[in-house]
Amino acid sequence: MPVYNGVKYLAESIESILNQTFTDFEFIIIDDCSTDDSYKIIESYKDKRIRLFRNETNSRVAETLNKGMKLAQGEYIARMDADDVSLPERLAKQVGFLDKNKDIDIVGSWVKVIGDDHEYVWKYESDPEKLRTKIFFNCSMAHPTVMMRRKAMMDNGFMYNNMGVEDFDLWARACEKVKMSNINEVLLNYRINASQSSGTLSGFHADGLNKVLARQIRKLGIEPTAEETEIHRMASNYQPKNTIEFINQASDWFIKISEANEYSLCYDRGIFSECIGDLWYALLIRNLDQRSSLFKVFINSEVSKNLSFRQKIKFIIKYFVSLLNMKNKKSVVILSLLAIVIVLLGLNYMVNRGKAARTSQTTAINQQQGAAVSSQGKTAVFYAGDKKYDVEIKDNESVYDLMNSLKEKGRLSFSGKDYKGAGFFVEEINGIKNSTKDNKYWIYYINGKSANIGISQYIIKPGDNISWKYETPKF
Repeated sequence: MPVYNGVKYLAESIESILNQTFTDFEFIIIDDCSTDDSYKIIESYKDKRIRLFRNETNSRVAETLNKGMKLAQGEYIARMDADDVSLPERLAKQVGFLDKNKDIDIVGSWVKVIGDDHEYVWKYESDPEKLRTKIFFNCSMAHPTVMMRRKAMMDNGFMYNNMGVEDFDLWARACEKVKMSNINEVLLNYRINASQSSGTLSGFHADGLNKVLARQIRKLGIEPTAEETEIHRMASNYQPKNTIEFINQASDWFIKISEANEYSLCYDRGIFSECIGDLWYALLIRNLDQRSSLFKVFINSEVSKNLSFRQKIKFIIKYFVSLLNMKNKKSVVILSLLAIVIVLLGLNYMVNRGKAARTSQTTAINQQQGAAVSSQGKTAVFYAGDKKYDVEIKDNESVYDLMNSLKEKGRLSFSGKDYKGAGFFVEEINGIKNSTKDNKYWIYYINGKSANIGISQYIIKPGDNISWKYETPKF
């Protein structure tokens, strides 16, 4: 626990740790040259579990945390701030979680926000892959709730960088190498001050945040401009502009990164789409005062297809409630229901139109959308639209081998000057439909070269029926 001039809440924070139901721990407290009585308060506690240190110069949070990480001797390292309050069973529940889930190296929890006019709960994602995707957009973990495996942190060189958003920076790096999660329960009371409540970012923090976000964006193969990084930051719930111009900019940006992810497959497409839908919904709700201009964006933007059915309904109701200012509740309900029907029909048309546009890309498999292969004896039948090809199957031939055979014989063709990569998503094997979009169900062709991974290693056997859908990214 780093401490700098924390007199006001320090005792409460220290005692919340000393009173944990889990008692087998060392409590490392580092005073960062406080000018108030913080050091004296810490010294007044005689609990043998406390290990008190004092920096010779004011080192700031990141360096002080790194010092604490190196001093720690336990199997797990838990974070704590000098103004927050850990609930009594926090450590016990997090130790139990890490003991049970050996594949998880970092775990946080939900928090109850205190210190504001109203108390409320911040909930964070528990699924590791969903959490990793959310971290593409924002921090998605409450720093003082985190418990980490010391060995994983040291082995991977996970240390804090002094950039104002040292926690976000660390999670963005860590989630690419280890699994992270959150316990779906409030384990800490998180205190916010006036600047945090208003969402104000200092120049130092904003610069650090932009650096982390730009690094995240590059994973998709995009080299973002300064303006694009700003749009991404604001659209990810960091001080968004409440203007129609910005909403349109955010719409264009969400479409761009969605298409980039389609190509790079850096993140699960369904999860990525869901995250964009959540951010788009939040942006729309925040701008209800934009009236008809907002509704036009909602109808016309391709991003709206990322909204869940529930989000679409909630937006429409909230929109008409704000439009009529609740003067006539009956009218609001009737108009909302009518609008729901109209909008859902419009969105359905928009999505189908988008699918049709994507199907007409110049990169194609014999200019057709779908294909199937059926193995009969030593022959595979390859279907591309209304054309049929018999392909001889060699002993122990894999789907990967078959793809290369077809490509060499000119039956698998790619065209278009913007061609960069393509993939076959396997939809069905022997009548068993695939319900995921996991990478292992893809056969990749990148720059004309096939990648022998996932389902492509499946060995075709007599009587097998394999069907797949050919998809290509938009450029």
